[in-house]
Amino acid sequence: MAASLASAADVNLLLDPNNLAANGWSTTIKHSTPTYVYTPGAGTVTQVADVGGVGAFKFTVPAMNTAWTFDSALIGTANLAGTLVNNISSIKIRALGITGDNANSWQPPSITLSLSRGGATSDRNLVYVPWSTQSSSWGAPAAHPRASGQWFEFDATTEGTWIVVDTGAKYATWAAVKSALGTAAIANQSQLPLSWGYASQQGVNIGIYPLYDEQRALDSAVSGEVDWFEFTVSGVTTRYDLGVVPEPGTLGLLAVGLGLLALRRRK
Repeated sequence: MAASLASAADVNLLLDPNNLAANGWSTTIKHSTPTYVYTPGAGTVTQVADVGGVGAFKFTVPAMNTAWTFDSALIGTANLAGTLVNNISSIKIRALGITGDNANSWQPPSITLSLSRGGATSDRNLVYVPWSTQSSSWGAPAAHPRASGQWFEFDATTEGTWIVVDTGAKYATWAAVKSALGTAAIANQSQLPLSWGYASQQGVNIGIYPLYDEQRALDSAVSGEVDWFEFTVSGVTTRYDLGVVPEPGTLGLLAVGLGLLALRRRK
């Protein structure tokens, strides 16, 4: 599944229900009203076996048919808080979309990056949209044709679209994001209060995480899986392998606060 990484400094982190917290990750499953009142959500984050039996995380949310009412199901981390956009050179994700409310615009679970507030970069949230979205109000161009139940390995630096959901600005490459927002940094938790709509209060999020009403068509009634994702920061690539299959009988809903670190260094 996971290809060899480029440098001896590069690492694979194995994330499963037993080691999320030890790696600095947490699970968010929340429902929010238009005034950002949060209650437990009806979405799920589960560990499943993928096609190769290696394992993946499956993310699901219910239909979102009421304006400015959102459901989130994701994993997030503050580990990259303070990292400048300019210092991130590569982002990749292997994802699969299963279902969505709107056949023309739904997206598989993906990446959301919240950037630091202040100056020209105030309230900038980047959402990676890998599939074509012909009927989306954003009209983002395609990385690959939408294909239910098919795994895609997306290079998010050159494929698909990064959308600044606060403004609707679209960038077809990570280089274009860096040109526009390179001096912004991944936000820390104190910059993402719950009352502003940041359900996870994390700067890096993987899964289904609508922040603005325009996203409801992309995220309503979505289910899909993520096998792995990776970030290259200051020349070091970290790949996060999700859902490493445990002993039989231990699959189930992810819980926050469990586990031990599993770390493999690539030579």
